[in-house]
Amino acid sequence: MALMLLLTLFGCNRTHNDDLKDEYLVTFNYNYQDSPENYEVLVRSGEKVEKPSDPNRETHTFEGWFITEEEFDFETPIIEAITLVAKWKEIEVEPDTFSVTFNSDGGIEIETIKVVSNDLVKKPLDPTKNGYEFLGWFINGEEFDFETPITESITLVAKWDEIIVEVNKFIVTLIYGYDDKPNDNIIVEEGNYLTLSEEPTRAGHQFLGWYYYDSLFDLKTPITKNITLSARWKENEVPPIEGEKEVDIYYLNDLHGALSSQDAGIGLDYFANVIMAEQEDKDVLFITGGDILQGQLLSNHFYGESIIFALNEMKLDAFVIGNHEFDWGLEKICLVILMVKMKFKLISPF
Repeated sequence: MALMLLLTLFGCNRTHNDDLKDEYLVTFNYNYQDSPENYEVLVRSGEKVEKPSDPNRETHTFEGWFITEEEFDFETPIIEAITLVAKWKEIEVEPDTFSVTFNSDGGIEIETIKVVSNDLVKKPLDPTKNGYEFLGWFINGEEFDFETPITESITLVAKWDEIIVEVNKFIVTLIYGYDDKPNDNIIVEEGNYLTLSEEPTRAGHQFLGWYYYDSLFDLKTPITKNITLSARWKENEVPPIEGEKEVDIYYLNDLHGALSSQDAGIGLDYFANVIMAEQEDKDVLFITGGDILQGQLLSNHFYGESIIFALNEMKLDAFVIGNHEFDWGLEKICLVILMVKMKFKLISPF
């Protein structure tokens, strides 16, 4: 009996002590605007608080209950009143985007641009199109204002104005280079080529090409100004006829006693170099036509003898007497002719 009484008393004392334990308020703060009221629960000292169901938000993810920046461990005994605060992470939502397509209508292509809803589309560089001027980007017949917020996908169309350019025209003059063929004037638009249907022909000659000054003109050269082209010819070689002989004729008159080019500009020494060089490999007929002896000091001093000696060396074929040969008088010229041995024929014009 005594033992049962002791056990009964001990059990009664334990229940009484439990009832005397302190209780602490645990507050759950949902931590967002317009949230439900805080959830509160009393927990006896030293006991654990039961974890409630995770709260929900459409725009956020619940990350746990926190106290002083640390997540609360629900295995922790409660020994004082505490407030647990819900921690949230915002759910990142991709914003609506729209496509702005550029139809360049034959110009340089422009890439499509993605634009966030209600943002502005950046105006691209103006496209180009050969022969046209760019007027702007249009939609529904009106020029698009790039300060307009984009709220839907759109297509902008380039508008063009054709550039009308008056083409310059130039004259190409063709000179054929012989009397019975008149010149031609051909009109060519700037930048185009001179087009000729055929090469010109000329009896007894070979056409070598059209020349611009001293250079052969390339017919693939664009025409950018008025120009004159001259035909260049090469005479066809004619075989000699049997019994005929080709002779080069050199004729000299009005020398007036000029032996030296140094004194007279062009003297007999110059002509001697030319004619005597030709005589080496060609048949040459050399004739003087008068007024040869009288004039310069040296020839006057010797009454033309120096000139006659030079003409002998030049193999003169015939000498025609001119009026100035008689400036020294008939007797003097006759005396000179008698004294000097002429190796050429003396011909009178009378």
